[in-house]
Amino acid sequence: MSFRPKLTEMESTAAFVVGGGLALLILGYLLASAQSGVSGFDASRLNIVMIVGAFLFVGGIALWLATAQPWKNFDDWSTPLYTGHHDEHAPASHAEAAHEPGAQVESLEIIEGIGPKIAAALRNAGIATFADLASRQPAEVERIVRDAGVRMVGHADTWIEQARLAVEGKMTELEAYQHNLRSKH
Repeated sequence: MSFRPKLTEMESTAAFVVGGGLALLILGYLLASAQSGVSGFDASRLNIVMIVGAFLFVGGIALWLATAQPWKNFDDWSTPLYTGHHDEHAPASHAEAAHEPGAQVESLEIIEGIGPKIAAALRNAGIATFADLASRQPAEVERIVRDAGVRMVGHADTWIEQARLAVEGKMTELEAYQHNLRSKH
């Protein structure tokens, strides 16, 4: 499952700079080892290659840290995203959970792909009901989740479609839609 299919332009640039610096460092070490047996070899040019390589390598990492800010995009690793096993005590689907006695029908976590962190981010942005979610655009919902620093598990367009089905009371269609989404993974 891919959460982020490609790098941004700035991240690609940083990767290129880091790779170029690393290539220069490796080249410098190879040339240094090859030239070590030559007497009277002037190592000043070799030193320049090594210094430029180190500068590019460190500068590229600094550029990546400044643009990607990886410390903002972390998850609670104590809770696995997917273990490959199904909880035998849980209902077969999120839609069935809505039909259980005492279940909160307006819980956004009924929607396939929305967990506690995403639901909290949406509630903080004023999206607390299925109707609230169904009235939003996918790009807006994705921006809200991304700005909250939460990793996207599903796709916002499927969340909006599921919310629309729930608002219309089409629970059978919602279950079928969710089953279809789960079978694609």
